[in-house]
Amino acid sequence: LLGRDPSAGPDDTGAQLLPVADPERSVSKTHLSVELVDDVVIVVDRNSTNGCTLVLPDRQESQLQPGVATEIAPGSS
Repeated sequence: LLGRDPSAGPDDTGAQLLPVADPERSVSKTHLSVELVDDVVIVVDRNSTNGCTLVLPDRQESQLQPGVATEIAPGSS
């Protein structure tokens, strides 16, 4: 779980908490979850205030839907 001060919920058993330095406070306390399932990276916007933008390998941008697990294609950021 990534964020300014991430905290795990009841469904986050075994999650690692990765605090992100953010003096501008543009990142939510618990902003994003990242999970590796087999060889696939799955991200979930944890209902962040400012949202999460996925940049695809072709440079197109896509806004993540809060609470929806999204598979990340190789080369995305």
